[in-house]
Amino acid sequence: QVVSEDLGIKLENVTLDMLGTAKKVTLTKDDTTIVDGAGDKASIEARVSQIRKQVEDTSSDYDREKL
Repeated sequence: QVVSEDLGIKLENVTLDMLGTAKKVTLTKDDTTIVDGAGDKASIEARVSQIRKQVEDTSSDYDREKL
């Protein structure tokens, strides 16, 4: 599940059952890297494709940076 205030999900309201598992997660100001996540591969690939399409379709630099 995507945690985003844009979707009405605030981080302070997230519960453990909403989170998945991963061997390693690295966060920086600009990037999030998930290694050996246990998510469904097809769902992850679909989400990546959706984000890439949104990046291509937007004309807003602000929206592109958020994506």
